[in-house]
Amino acid sequence: MPVLYDIDRINRKALWLQKKRYNGLKIVTKIRFLNRNSVNEEAIFLLIKNQFNIEIYPYLLEVKKWILPQLLYNNPVRIQVEKQHFELKKILYPPFHSESFNSTEEFANLLEENIRFEIRILFPLVSLQFQNLVLL
Repeated sequence: MPVLYDIDRINRKALWLQKKRYNGLKIVTKIRFLNRNSVNEEAIFLLIKNQFNIEIYPYLLEVKKWILPQLLYNNPVRIQVEKQHFELKKILYPPFHSESFNSTEEFANLLEENIRFEIRILFPLVSLQFQNLVLL
């Protein structure tokens, strides 16, 4: 069982990550805006790759380091989050992106799905687990 200090530190990190996750929705909005305004798909892809390296990938690493270890390996929520993170990464990096990447809108949809899943299910679940540990 984690020490109370660790629980507090992880809980604060979870709250920070949850707030940071909303930045991803700004990226989704930006991609959709550019698509609606007929901006070149390659230019949007470069923006996605840049934002992924600056914002999204570091966030995914933090979730993997701080949040996912709080869930059992066979937890369906953990499995779903890991699958979504893999899908986001595989769209952008060779050898996968050429065969599986259809459009920038596809990436925006996948990113939004992941963000909503984490905000609505992952973070409340982890928060609930911490509350239960503190009460024990």
